[in-house]
Amino acid sequence: MFQSLGKLVARFWPILLGAWIVLSVTLALTAPKWEDVTDPGGDSGLPARSSSVRGQELFAKAFRSANFGSSVVIVLSRRDAPLTEQDKSFIADDLHPALEDLAYQDGDKTEVADQGASNMGDLVNPDAAASKRTAIVSRVESLSTKVAGPLYVSADKRATVVVVDLTTHFQDRTARKTIQAIEDLTERMRKEGKVPAGLDIALTGSALVGRDVALLEQKSAADIERWTIILVVVLLVIIYRAPLVALIPLATVFIAVQVSVQLLAIGADAGIISISESLRIYMTVLAYGAGVDYCLFLTARYREELQSGAPAKECIANAIGKVGAALTASAFTVIGGIGMLVFG
Repeated sequence: MFQSLGKLVARFWPILLGAWIVLSVTLALTAPKWEDVTDPGGDSGLPARSSSVRGQELFAKAFRSANFGSSVVIVLSRRDAPLTEQDKSFIADDLHPALEDLAYQDGDKTEVADQGASNMGDLVNPDAAASKRTAIVSRVESLSTKVAGPLYVSADKRATVVVVDLTTHFQDRTARKTIQAIEDLTERMRKEGKVPAGLDIALTGSALVGRDVALLEQKSAADIERWTIILVVVLLVIIYRAPLVALIPLATVFIAVQVSVQLLAIGADAGIISISESLRIYMTVLAYGAGVDYCLFLTARYREELQSGAPAKECIANAIGKVGAALTASAFTVIGGIGMLVFG
Protein backbone atom coordinates (compact mmCIF):
# COMPACT_ATOMS: atom_id res chain seq x y z
CA MET A 1 0.00 0.00 0.00
CA PHE A 2 2.72 2.47 0.95
CA GLN A 3 4.73 1.59 -2.15
CA SER A 4 1.70 2.53 -4.26
CA LEU A 5 1.31 5.71 -2.24
CA GLY A 6 4.97 6.51 -2.88
CA LYS A 7 4.55 6.06 -6.63
CA LEU A 8 1.45 8.29 -6.53
CA VAL A 9 3.37 11.01 -4.70
CA ALA A 10 6.36 10.73 -7.04
CA ARG A 11 4.14 11.01 -10.10
CA PHE A 12 1.64 13.66 -9.05
CA TRP A 13 3.63 15.67 -6.48
CA PRO A 14 2.92 19.07 -8.15
CA ILE A 15 -0.83 18.41 -7.90
CA LEU A 16 -0.60 17.20 -4.30
CA LEU A 17 1.56 20.16 -3.29
CA GLY A 18 -0.80 22.58 -5.02
CA ALA A 19 -3.82 20.97 -3.35
CA TRP A 20 -2.27 21.43 0.10
CA ILE A 21 -1.44 25.06 -0.64
CA VAL A 22 -4.97 25.74 -1.93
CA LEU A 23 -6.49 24.01 1.10
CA SER A 24 -4.28 25.99 3.49
CA VAL A 25 -5.06 29.34 1.86
CA THR A 26 -8.80 28.59 1.62
CA LEU A 27 -9.02 27.64 5.29
CA ALA A 28 -6.96 30.67 6.30
CA LEU A 29 -9.46 32.93 4.52
CA THR A 30 -12.67 31.19 5.61
CA ALA A 31 -12.04 29.63 9.02
CA PRO A 32 -13.06 31.64 12.11
CA LYS A 33 -10.39 32.97 14.43
CA TRP A 34 -9.20 30.47 17.02
CA GLU A 35 -9.82 32.83 19.94
CA ASP A 36 -13.41 33.46 18.77
CA VAL A 37 -14.52 29.83 19.01
CA THR A 38 -12.54 28.45 21.93
CA ASP A 39 -13.59 28.08 25.54
CA PRO A 40 -11.09 30.27 27.46
CA GLY A 41 -11.77 28.56 30.75
CA GLY A 42 -11.52 25.08 29.32
CA ASP A 43 -14.37 23.95 31.58
CA SER A 44 -16.91 22.96 28.97
CA GLY A 45 -15.56 19.43 28.85
CA LEU A 46 -15.85 18.75 32.57
CA PRO A 47 -18.14 15.83 33.41
CA ALA A 48 -21.46 16.51 35.14
CA ARG A 49 -20.25 14.71 38.28
CA SER A 50 -17.29 17.05 38.85
CA SER A 51 -17.44 19.15 42.01
CA SER A 52 -17.25 22.52 40.27
CA VAL A 53 -20.10 21.71 37.87
CA ARG A 54 -22.26 20.32 40.67
CA GLY A 55 -21.55 23.35 42.82
CA GLN A 56 -22.52 25.69 40.01
CA GLU A 57 -25.77 23.79 39.50
CA LEU A 58 -26.59 23.96 43.22
CA PHE A 59 -25.90 27.69 43.25
CA ALA A 60 -28.16 28.19 40.25
CA LYS A 61 -30.97 26.26 41.96
CA ALA A 62 -30.60 28.16 45.24
CA PHE A 63 -30.40 31.58 43.59
CA ARG A 64 -32.49 31.25 40.46
CA SER A 65 -32.67 34.99 39.94
CA ALA A 66 -28.90 35.54 40.24
CA ASN A 67 -26.74 35.62 37.15
CA PHE A 68 -23.25 36.33 38.45
CA GLY A 69 -20.23 34.79 36.78
CA SER A 70 -17.30 36.97 37.89
CA SER A 71 -16.61 40.40 39.30
CA VAL A 72 -14.42 43.48 39.14
CA VAL A 73 -13.57 44.83 42.58
CA ILE A 74 -12.47 48.47 42.94
CA VAL A 75 -10.61 49.01 46.21
CA LEU A 76 -10.56 52.58 47.57
CA SER A 77 -8.43 53.23 50.63
CA ARG A 78 -6.46 55.70 52.71
CA ARG A 79 -3.22 54.58 54.32
CA ASP A 80 -3.14 56.61 57.51
CA ALA A 81 -6.68 57.87 58.09
CA PRO A 82 -10.31 56.80 57.84
CA LEU A 83 -12.28 57.55 54.70
CA THR A 84 -13.57 61.11 54.62
CA GLU A 85 -17.04 62.34 53.78
CA GLN A 86 -15.59 63.64 50.55
CA ASP A 87 -14.43 60.11 49.71
CA LYS A 88 -17.87 58.70 50.40
CA SER A 89 -19.54 61.40 48.34
CA PHE A 90 -17.18 60.69 45.44
CA ILE A 91 -18.11 57.00 45.55
CA ALA A 92 -21.85 57.57 45.90
CA ASP A 93 -22.23 60.51 43.53
CA ASP A 94 -19.54 59.96 40.89
CA LEU A 95 -18.03 56.47 40.81
CA HIS A 96 -21.09 54.34 41.49
CA PRO A 97 -23.37 56.11 38.92
CA ALA A 98 -20.59 56.06 36.31
CA LEU A 99 -20.18 52.32 36.76
CA GLU A 100 -23.93 51.83 36.43
CA ASP A 101 -23.83 53.64 33.12
CA LEU A 102 -21.44 50.98 31.81
CA ALA A 103 -24.32 48.51 31.97
CA TYR A 104 -26.01 50.41 29.16
CA GLN A 105 -23.14 50.75 26.72
CA ASP A 106 -23.69 49.95 23.08
CA GLY A 107 -23.39 46.25 22.31
CA ASP A 108 -25.30 43.03 22.53
CA LYS A 109 -28.29 43.55 24.77
CA THR A 110 -30.62 41.10 26.42
CA GLU A 111 -33.63 41.15 28.67
CA VAL A 112 -32.61 41.04 32.33
CA ALA A 113 -35.35 40.26 34.79
CA ASP A 114 -35.51 41.70 38.29
CA GLN A 115 -32.98 39.72 40.32
CA GLY A 116 -34.48 40.35 43.71
CA ALA A 117 -33.03 43.68 44.76
CA SER A 118 -34.63 43.36 48.17
CA ASN A 119 -32.46 40.44 49.23
CA MET A 120 -29.61 40.41 46.72
CA GLY A 121 -28.67 44.10 46.79
CA ASP A 122 -29.56 46.99 44.53
CA LEU A 123 -29.51 46.24 40.84
CA VAL A 124 -27.91 48.44 38.25
CA ASN A 125 -30.50 51.15 37.71
CA PRO A 126 -33.29 49.37 39.65
CA ASP A 127 -35.94 51.64 38.14
CA ALA A 128 -35.30 49.96 34.77
CA ALA A 129 -34.69 46.40 35.96
CA ALA A 130 -36.76 44.87 33.20
CA SER A 131 -35.43 47.11 30.44
CA LYS A 132 -32.86 46.08 27.88
CA ARG A 133 -29.26 46.24 29.05
CA THR A 134 -25.93 44.70 28.26
CA ALA A 135 -25.57 41.15 29.51
CA ILE A 136 -22.08 41.85 30.85
CA VAL A 137 -22.70 44.03 33.92
CA SER A 138 -25.24 42.52 36.29
CA ARG A 139 -25.12 44.95 39.20
CA VAL A 140 -22.94 47.44 41.06
CA GLU A 141 -22.70 47.52 44.84
CA SER A 142 -20.85 49.90 47.15
CA LEU A 143 -21.13 51.62 50.51
CA SER A 144 -24.10 53.54 49.10
CA THR A 145 -26.04 50.32 48.50
CA LYS A 146 -29.07 50.01 50.73
CA VAL A 147 -28.94 47.43 53.55
CA ALA A 148 -25.63 45.84 52.48
CA GLY A 149 -23.68 49.10 52.13
CA PRO A 150 -21.91 48.99 55.54
CA LEU A 151 -20.58 45.51 54.73
CA TYR A 152 -18.39 47.01 52.01
CA VAL A 153 -16.40 49.16 54.47
CA SER A 154 -13.42 47.75 56.40
CA ALA A 155 -13.44 47.51 60.19
CA ASP A 156 -10.88 50.31 60.54
CA LYS A 157 -12.92 52.54 58.17
CA ARG A 158 -9.84 53.12 56.00
CA ALA A 159 -10.94 51.11 52.98
CA THR A 160 -14.03 50.24 51.01
CA VAL A 161 -14.80 48.34 47.85
CA VAL A 162 -17.09 48.83 44.91
CA VAL A 163 -18.10 45.48 43.41
CA VAL A 164 -19.14 45.23 39.77
CA ASP A 165 -20.77 41.84 39.23
CA LEU A 166 -20.55 40.44 35.71
CA THR A 167 -22.62 37.70 34.12
CA THR A 168 -19.66 36.25 32.25
CA HIS A 169 -17.16 33.51 33.07
CA PHE A 170 -14.01 34.84 34.74
CA GLN A 171 -11.98 34.22 31.56
CA ASP A 172 -14.69 35.14 29.07
CA ARG A 173 -13.20 37.41 26.42
CA THR A 174 -16.51 39.22 25.91
CA ALA A 175 -15.99 40.87 29.30
CA ARG A 176 -12.64 42.40 28.35
CA LYS A 177 -14.22 45.49 26.80
CA THR A 178 -16.15 46.16 30.01
CA ILE A 179 -13.08 45.54 32.19
CA GLN A 180 -11.06 47.95 30.07
CA ALA A 181 -13.87 50.50 30.29
CA ILE A 182 -13.78 50.28 34.11
CA GLU A 183 -10.01 50.73 34.10
CA ASP A 184 -10.30 53.69 31.73
CA LEU A 185 -13.04 55.21 33.91
CA THR A 186 -10.97 55.17 37.10
CA GLU A 187 -7.94 56.55 35.26
CA ARG A 188 -9.99 59.31 33.65
CA MET A 189 -11.43 60.32 37.02
CA ARG A 190 -7.89 60.59 38.38
CA LYS A 191 -6.80 62.84 35.51
CA GLU A 192 -9.90 65.00 35.80
CA GLY A 193 -9.26 65.57 39.49
CA LYS A 194 -12.50 63.96 40.64
CA VAL A 195 -10.70 61.54 42.96
CA PRO A 196 -10.13 63.14 46.39
CA ALA A 197 -6.50 63.79 47.28
CA GLY A 198 -4.90 60.91 49.17
CA LEU A 199 -7.51 58.34 48.12
CA ASP A 200 -5.85 55.29 46.55
CA ILE A 201 -7.69 53.27 43.90
CA ALA A 202 -6.76 49.72 42.89
CA LEU A 203 -8.58 47.09 40.84
CA THR A 204 -8.82 43.37 41.47
CA GLY A 205 -11.46 40.64 41.24
CA SER A 206 -11.90 37.34 39.46
CA ALA A 207 -12.69 39.00 36.12
CA LEU A 208 -9.39 40.89 36.13
CA VAL A 209 -7.46 37.77 37.13
CA GLY A 210 -9.17 35.77 34.39
CA ARG A 211 -8.46 38.45 31.79
CA ASP A 212 -4.78 38.62 32.71
CA VAL A 213 -4.43 34.82 32.77
CA ALA A 214 -6.06 34.51 29.34
CA LEU A 215 -3.82 37.20 27.85
CA LEU A 216 -0.73 35.53 29.30
CA GLU A 217 -1.86 32.18 27.90
CA GLN A 218 -2.12 33.75 24.46
CA LYS A 219 1.34 35.27 24.82
CA SER A 220 2.69 31.93 26.03
CA ALA A 221 1.20 30.13 23.03
CA ALA A 222 2.77 32.65 20.65
CA ASP A 223 6.15 32.43 22.40
CA ILE A 224 6.10 28.62 22.39
CA GLU A 225 5.25 28.52 18.69
CA ARG A 226 7.96 31.03 17.85
CA TRP A 227 10.68 29.36 19.91
CA THR A 228 9.69 25.91 18.72
CA ILE A 229 10.19 27.01 15.12
CA ILE A 230 13.50 28.70 15.96
CA LEU A 231 14.84 25.62 17.76
CA VAL A 232 13.72 23.30 14.97
CA VAL A 233 15.39 25.48 12.34
CA VAL A 234 18.63 25.66 14.32
CA LEU A 235 18.70 21.91 14.94
CA LEU A 236 17.94 21.08 11.31
CA VAL A 237 20.61 23.47 10.04
CA ILE A 238 23.15 21.92 12.43
CA ILE A 239 22.18 18.37 11.42
CA TYR A 240 21.98 18.87 7.65
CA ARG A 241 24.14 21.98 7.24
CA ALA A 242 21.73 22.99 4.48
CA PRO A 243 19.08 25.67 5.19
CA LEU A 244 16.92 24.61 2.24
CA VAL A 245 16.70 21.03 3.47
CA ALA A 246 15.81 22.35 6.93
CA LEU A 247 12.93 24.39 5.54
CA ILE A 248 11.21 21.40 3.92
CA PRO A 249 10.13 19.62 7.15
CA LEU A 250 9.46 22.96 8.81
CA ALA A 251 7.13 24.09 6.02
CA THR A 252 5.45 20.69 5.98
CA VAL A 253 4.70 20.70 9.68
CA PHE A 254 3.70 24.38 9.64
CA ILE A 255 1.05 23.77 6.97
CA ALA A 256 -0.18 20.65 8.79
CA VAL A 257 -0.55 22.54 12.07
CA GLN A 258 -2.32 25.49 10.47
CA VAL A 259 -4.76 23.24 8.60
CA SER A 260 -5.47 21.27 11.80
CA VAL A 261 -6.08 24.45 13.83
CA GLN A 262 -8.40 25.87 11.20
CA LEU A 263 -10.37 22.63 10.83
CA LEU A 264 -10.82 22.49 14.59
CA ALA A 265 -11.97 26.12 14.59
CA ILE A 266 -14.56 25.34 11.91
CA GLY A 267 -15.76 22.33 13.91
CA ALA A 268 -16.03 24.41 17.08
CA ASP A 269 -17.86 27.20 15.25
CA ALA A 270 -20.36 24.65 13.93
CA GLY A 271 -20.91 23.27 17.43
CA ILE A 272 -19.52 19.84 16.54
CA ILE A 273 -16.72 19.95 19.11
CA SER A 274 -15.67 22.07 22.05
CA ILE A 275 -12.03 23.17 22.29
CA SER A 276 -10.05 25.03 24.91
CA GLU A 277 -7.89 28.05 24.23
CA SER A 278 -4.74 26.32 25.50
CA LEU A 279 -5.14 23.36 23.12
CA ARG A 280 -3.14 25.17 20.47
CA ILE A 281 -0.04 25.12 22.69
CA TYR A 282 -0.10 21.34 22.99
CA MET A 283 -0.84 20.93 19.29
CA THR A 284 2.13 23.08 18.33
CA VAL A 285 4.62 21.33 20.60
CA LEU A 286 3.42 17.84 19.75
CA ALA A 287 3.08 18.39 16.00
CA TYR A 288 6.50 20.00 15.61
CA GLY A 289 8.13 17.40 17.85
CA ALA A 290 6.63 14.35 16.14
CA GLY A 291 6.25 15.85 12.67
CA VAL A 292 9.84 17.00 12.27
CA ASP A 293 11.02 13.64 13.60
CA TYR A 294 9.00 11.82 10.94
CA CYS A 295 10.26 14.19 8.25
CA LEU A 296 13.87 13.51 9.27
CA PHE A 297 13.26 9.77 9.17
CA LEU A 298 11.76 9.99 5.68
CA THR A 299 14.46 12.37 4.45
CA ALA A 300 17.22 10.11 5.74
CA ARG A 301 15.72 7.12 3.92
CA TYR A 302 15.38 9.20 0.74
CA ARG A 303 19.06 10.16 0.92
CA GLU A 304 20.01 6.51 1.28
CA GLU A 305 17.99 5.67 -1.82
CA LEU A 306 19.69 8.48 -3.75
CA GLN A 307 23.11 7.09 -2.82
CA SER A 308 22.15 3.85 -4.52
CA GLY A 309 22.04 5.70 -7.84
CA ALA A 310 18.31 5.25 -8.56
CA PRO A 311 16.29 8.05 -10.21
CA ALA A 312 14.78 10.65 -7.88
CA LYS A 313 11.14 9.59 -8.46
CA GLU A 314 11.99 5.98 -7.80
CA CYS A 315 13.86 7.01 -4.65
CA ILE A 316 10.81 8.87 -3.36
CA ALA A 317 8.53 5.91 -4.03
CA ASN A 318 10.93 3.48 -2.36
CA ALA A 319 11.48 5.75 0.66
CA ILE A 320 7.76 6.13 1.30
CA GLY A 321 7.17 2.46 0.67
CA LYS A 322 9.81 1.37 3.18
CA VAL A 323 9.16 3.81 6.04
CA GLY A 324 5.45 4.46 5.54
CA ALA A 325 4.35 1.58 7.76
CA ALA A 326 6.77 2.56 10.54
CA LEU A 327 5.69 6.21 10.48
CA THR A 328 2.01 5.30 10.46
CA ALA A 329 2.44 2.88 13.37
CA SER A 330 4.38 5.51 15.31
CA ALA A 331 1.72 8.13 14.63
CA PHE A 332 -1.08 5.83 15.82
CA THR A 333 0.94 5.07 18.94
CA VAL A 334 1.05 8.79 19.74
CA ILE A 335 -2.64 9.17 18.89
CA GLY A 336 -3.54 6.23 21.12
CA GLY A 337 -1.39 7.49 23.99
CA ILE A 338 -2.86 10.96 23.93
CA GLY A 339 -6.32 9.51 23.40
CA MET A 340 -6.02 7.82 26.79
CA LEU A 341 -6.40 11.29 28.32
CA VAL A 342 -10.12 10.98 27.66
CA PHE A 343 -10.28 8.75 30.74
CA GLY A 344 -8.86 11.60 32.82
